[in-house]
Amino acid sequence: MIQLITYSEQQAIKSIAIDDTAKYNELVLEVQEFELKKALSEPLYNDMLDNIDNDKYQKLLNGDSWISEGNKYTHKGLKFILAYLVYSRWIRRAHVIDSYTGLVQQRSDYAEHISEGTIKQLSSDAYEVAINALNETIAYIKFYQNLYDKYICVNSESKYRNPRIWNIRRY
Repeated sequence: MIQLITYSEQQAIKSIAIDDTAKYNELVLEVQEFELKKALSEPLYNDMLDNIDNDKYQKLLNGDSWISEGNKYTHKGLKFILAYLVYSRWIRRAHVIDSYTGLVQQRSDYAEHISEGTIKQLSSDAYEVAINALNETIAYIKFYQNLYDKYICVNSESKYRNPRIWNIRRY
């Protein structure tokens, strides 16, 4: 599967402290498959992956602007959205290590762990930025519906909302 954002693009948009390329790539593909595909609708998402070099999909990935009824609108692009979704997901997992003995918390003499509430807030804030940008991108897709004819809108009145993160446990 094609990865829509590179590590260097991630760092330029929303820096993330991850030094394992394989983990980063896994996280990006997970977010693409389970969040972005649902938001764009599977037909549009798959068509974008098949025709990634097409100008219309480059505008979707990198952002663009449009004028409607004399007003200028912009969207930041799917790479921006992905960067914040990846950051949101990563921040909830960063302190957990999957070892042969089970899940453990990373410890260091040089750092102090932050509270669960702070982790939830940071994740929620990043997710909110991503969802706001996603709503702008969906408006762009709907404005250019003749270009993005594979987009299927399930409910035109609904907007994506922030999920509730109920609990993060430390072990």
